[in-house]
Amino acid sequence: MRLSDQAIDQMLALTDGFSFAYLKELFLSSMIRWMGAVETGALEKIMLSQIAILREQMSSTTVNKEAL
Repeated sequence: MRLSDQAIDQMLALTDGFSFAYLKELFLSSMIRWMGAVETGALEKIMLSQIAILREQMSSTTVNKEAL
């Protein structure tokens, strides 16, 4: 399990504003998906995909709270 320096920098920028709970979810969900993958560089791809999913969830939660 390795991430390139470039991937780490990119993930740092993309997860700005994430709470500890979202960072934990990113790590756990990525690890679960990564265990089933057998390709080189899969962890980076999976984590970037998970960041996008979590960002979308954060946005929809904010919209739902504003509607109340």
